[in-house]
Amino acid sequence: MPQVDSVRDPSGVRRMPELDAVRGIAALTVVLLHFHDMWAPKDPAMLPPVWRIVLSLFRPLYAGSEAVFLFFVLSGLVLSLPYLLGRGQSYPVYLLRRVLRIYGPYLLALGIALVGASIWHGHSYHGEWAAGTWSRAISFRLVGQHIAFLGVYDWAQYDLGV
Repeated sequence: MPQVDSVRDPSGVRRMPELDAVRGIAALTVVLLHFHDMWAPKDPAMLPPVWRIVLSLFRPLYAGSEAVFLFFVLSGLVLSLPYLLGRGQSYPVYLLRRVLRIYGPYLLALGIALVGASIWHGHSYHGEWAAGTWSRAISFRLVGQHIAFLGVYDWAQYDLGV
């Protein structure tokens, strides 16, 4: 059986701080990409050559797409370790825990997006990113579709990651 160096956090869960750190850096990179997308022009040719060079030098700091792939690979590794070490849980328990762990933050993010839409929709121009995300007033039908994932709907209207 493979040996895994880990530490226990206060709740008793075994953690690998190195992987947590890399996953944290990957998440920060995605956040920086969103900030970049909010303010950078869609066409980099609009920028002066000096700024294009500066942005290209800092590209690893906001390489969000690459960071998402890395995050998923590391998350898959972390999720598979209990099974590789012979301490896996039943599939129904695993599925319930995954749904609760992912759907709860999703609802929180949707709530934050709705607050943003209620504040900034229809006001001054905040760039292409915000204008595309909050281009319409809040619709209860659309919110319900976001919550239930049902129907063909404008998923980008409240999804701040677009």
